Amino acid sequence: MGGLKRALVIAGEASGDMHAANLIRELALLKPDLSFFGIGGERMRAAGVEILTSVEELSVIGFTEVLSKVGAIKRAMSLLHREAVRRGPDVAVLVDYPGFNLRFARRIRHLVPKIIYYIGPQVWAWGSWRAKFIPNYFDALISVIPFECKIYRGTGLRCFFVGHPVLDLVRPSVTRQEFRSRYDIADELLVGIVPGSRREEVKRILPVMLNSAGVMKRRMDGVSFAVSAAETIDSRLVQDLCNRFYGGASVVKGCAYDLMHASDILMVASGTATLEAAVLGKPMSIVYKTSPLTWALAKGLVKVRSVGLANIIAGREIVPEFIQYDATPERIACELLSLVKDEARLALMEEDLKLVRERLGDTGASRRAAGIVVDVSDSI
Repeated sequence: MGGLKRALVIAGEASGDMHAANLIRELALLKPDLSFFGIGGERMRAAGVEILTSVEELSVIGFTEVLSKVGAIKRAMSLLHREAVRRGPDVAVLVDYPGFNLRFARRIRHLVPKIIYYIGPQVWAWGSWRAKFIPNYFDALISVIPFECKIYRGTGLRCFFVGHPVLDLVRPSVTRQEFRSRYDIADELLVGIVPGSRREEVKRILPVMLNSAGVMKRRMDGVSFAVSAAETIDSRLVQDLCNRFYGGASVVKGCAYDLMHASDILMVASGTATLEAAVLGKPMSIVYKTSPLTWALAKGLVKVRSVGLANIIAGREIVPEFIQYDATPERIACELLSLVKDEARLALMEEDLKLVRERLGDTGASRRAAGIVVDVSDSI
């Protein structure tokens, strides 16, 4: 083995912080003397990373929302650049967060011997022509999307598919009945509401979901609702929104997998949560809203027909999507009511979700990713 001693790690959002922390723990097993510094959250800090800038200062959603964080983003990039010059890391592992990481990789290309992208930019959504620029700044890309490496064939970039880390994470800790008893949820149809892990995302999406719950409640007896409050979100925000838009929902903090497992059907914000629901085999509808300007800009750039990762992995729409102006309480409620009353359709959706689960690969993604980081770095 070579002299891998110091690693720079950047994760700019909650999901990246989680996946990076798991990767770092696996790296520490392979390289006990390896030290880490960079951008992250509490999970990375707990894994032993010296956090120079917190993810809470940088996490944004959409084009227009970036404007409010421009100053913080510039300061973080300058700080990290100075520290890269001063500390001389042997490897940089950049996790997701492409708006920041692609720019930063260009700045440190001449400073760091090896730069590795873990959970790479979604070039398949934004135009695969962008893939030809990635090899200019990265020595390897570790992918968690099964078809992603095909895009980089012929570019010279080393690309490795390791499976998706959600396969190791989605582990409910209680039974369905224990969850319902803990939160005093009646033994009836339970609709789980998963509105995302970022404040602005929750503020836009959760009211629509709660209004949909209200429509369902008026039209169907014997239905309850539970809302997941992510660990990165102040639960008071979620509770305040519930009080305003649908006061009958239970708010559950920090145990999304238990909530999903206990639910019969889900309303899920577009993102990794759709894959988590797929791993659990839970029928769902996908809801997504962003600012009107962000939506107008995205429509001209996005090259895929679906936004939900479960549908993208499946290669077709296996679960309904309600995006932007189509995300109305009436439409969402009608779809869910129709779905829960159609056993044949529910069964078909569950079979399709099994296919998504199979395409995500095998468990052990973080361990395999750590091995690749060490192998690539030791080739210095």
